[in-house]
Order: sequence, then C-alpha cells, then structure tokens
Amino acid sequence: MKPAKLRALDREGRLVWSGTGRPDRKTYLSGGRPATNLWNDIDNLSGRARERMAYATQKPLALLERIIKTQQQ
Repeated sequence: MKPAKLRALDREGRLVWSGTGRPDRKTYLSGGRPATNLWNDIDNLSGRARERMAYATQKPLALLERIIKTQQQ
C-alpha cells in the first residue's frame, strides 16, 4: 500500500496497528444492522465490590438477574 493511502486510512481511524508496527485495515460487514438492545446501565464489578467472590469471570448480580428474568418471559 502506498504511504499516502496508509496515512489517509490512519487519519480516518481505519487501521489497526499490531505490536510489531504492521498496519491492518479495518473492514466492516455490509448489510448489518445496528444494535438495538445495549445493556450499558449495569456497572462493572470493581475489585472492592462487596459481591466480589474472586471468580475470574464473575458477573455483577444485576446482570445475572436480568439474564434470568429475560429467560422467564
């Protein structure tokens, strides 16, 4: 790829740089549809959260409760 094209793609945020400095072009699927149901109102667990049990993949109780409720509907 020509340096000018590389710089243009980088300015547009269309490149991902590897740890070795090699650029890869971001590609997006066409025909997709935007997400319509984001659960961004549940906070992550902090290291000092009272509900923290030291599980490597532990999820917040609020998230687990919501998942269970969606299955019951």
